[in-house]
Order: sequence, then structure tokens, then C-alpha cells
Amino acid sequence: MKRILTILAATLLLTAAMAGTASASSYDSVAEELSAIGVFRGTAGGFELDRDLLLRIARLAGVREYGYFGDYILPGPQMMITHTTEPGEKTVHFPRVCDVYDYYENRWYEQVDTITKTLDKGKTFLYIYGSRREIEGWNLPVWPGDPI
Repeated sequence: MKRILTILAATLLLTAAMAGTASASSYDSVAEELSAIGVFRGTAGGFELDRDLLLRIARLAGVREYGYFGDYILPGPQMMITHTTEPGEKTVHFPRVCDVYDYYENRWYEQVDTITKTLDKGKTFLYIYGSRREIEGWNLPVWPGDPI
């Protein structure tokens, strides 16, 4: 029961965190200050860095890639919460081959290390992963409605 409450609390915290986003103007003012002293130049399109470049740098640095770039992903030892900021085909990567329970859709994926779905903008998913037998032993309550 404690584990269930922890998972549900983490879901609520992530949803609340996604509701409050930082304003772009605060980032622009810092970028302008750094640009004025010659530390940061940005790109031809402004101060936003190229996403592909950042992703390549992260991969070279050994950063674990859990999913689609630009969306919110909160990984945990046996669960992952994702929230889409743009529609489209998304792939979630798990740290190993495992059984994955899609909590909001009440669906199992067995012996996978990735899940690919076409998703709408603004959707949240809770994936619980590990051994199906262990996860079913937690007796999680069934999500009562449509996916968030």
C-alpha cells in the first residue's frame, strides 16, 4: 500500500511541476547578459541552442536517454512518468529488457526494452517496469477512467 501511495504521489507531483513552467523572458535576460560579456552567443535563430547538438553532446557524455527529446520524463527505479509536449510518434527506453505495465491504459508489454506509441499533445503516462509477477503482487488499484 505504501508503494501505491508513493507512485500516486509522484504522479501528482510531476503533474503539478509540469503546470508551472519557467518564462522564456527570464532565460532571455540571462542569455543577453552572458552574450554581452562574450560568454554565450546562441544561434542564428536566437539564444535557443540546437536540440540535435545538445542531444549529441549528452550521448557523448554518457547521459542515459530515456525517451523523446522535448517532453517531460521522470524516471525512477521501477517506474517512469512521461508527459508529451508535442504530438507524434514517441519511443520510451527502459534500462533493461523487462515487463512494463502501462498504468493508465491497464496494458502489459512483456520482455521489452522500448515502447513506441503515437501520442497526442498533453498526455501523461505512468509506466511501471520490472517483473510482471512482482508488479502484479503489489495489487495496484485499476485506473478508474481514461488516460490522463
